[in-house]
Amino acid sequence: MVNRSKIKGSAYEAKIRDLLTAELKIEFKRMPLSGSIEYLKGDLWTPFDTAAWPYCIECKHYKEVNWNGLLTAKSSDLYEFWKQCLREAEVMKKKPLLIYRWNRSKDYVCWNDDIILENQMEIKCFDYTFKMGLLKDFTNLLRDAKGQPIRVTSGYRSPRLNTAIGGSATSQHSKGEAADFEITGLDNFELAEWIRDQIPEFDQLILEFYTDGEENSGWIHCSYSRENNRKAILTATKENGKTVYHQGLIR
Repeated sequence: MVNRSKIKGSAYEAKIRDLLTAELKIEFKRMPLSGSIEYLKGDLWTPFDTAAWPYCIECKHYKEVNWNGLLTAKSSDLYEFWKQCLREAEVMKKKPLLIYRWNRSKDYVCWNDDIILENQMEIKCFDYTFKMGLLKDFTNLLRDAKGQPIRVTSGYRSPRLNTAIGGSATSQHSKGEAADFEITGLDNFELAEWIRDQIPEFDQLILEFYTDGEENSGWIHCSYSRENNRKAILTATKENGKTVYHQGLIR
C-alpha cells in the first residue's frame, strides 16, 4: 500500500531543497537513506559545504499543525517537531532548524540562535525556547545586505587533493570542518568582523591575504570543530614568500 504521508514528506523535502539551493546558492541534498545512517541526521544537508553550513534541517508538511496547545499542553505537533530537530542536531553537532507548513499555509521556520527577524515570534514555554518566523524572511537574512550569495571557494578536500595542492597535513578542510568563502561586493574585513561579532561558536576565523581598500582581495577561512571550538581569530599575510599568522583581525 502506498504511504501517502511519506510521499508528501519526500515531496516537501525536495521542494525545500530546491528553494534553499536557489536562494542561498549552496547545493542542498536530501539526506542519504532518509537519515537512517547513525551519524547523518536531518532531512537536508550540504554535502559540498558541510562545515560551512551551521544547521541541521528537519522538514515537516502536515495536513494540520495545531498551535492551540502551545501555552497549555506539553505535547503538541510543533513541540514534537522541535524535539526531534533538537535530537538530530545534537548528533550532527549543529544548530537545529525546523522548516514546516500545513496544507495551504506559508513555509515557517523555527530556530534558537541569535538571528533576529523583523517579524518573528518567540516561544518560551515548558522548557522549550525557540523563535519562529517565515522561511522567506529567514533565507533573505542569511544573504548579505546587498543581496549577494555566499561564494564558497574551498570546502571539503580529500586527503589526496589536499596533498596535491600543498595543504597542511592537519587541515580542517580534510575533516570536513572548514570552508573558504567570500561574498561578492562585501569587503572581506567587514565580513570577518561580522562573523567575529555575530557567530557565537566557531573554531578558527582567519582573514586571509586581505589588502586594505580592496574589497575583493583575500578570502575568509572559518572552521567548526565537533570537539572543541577555540574561537581563534587570525589574519594571514605573505611575508618573504611565507604565510605568517597574526593574532586578531588586521587591515
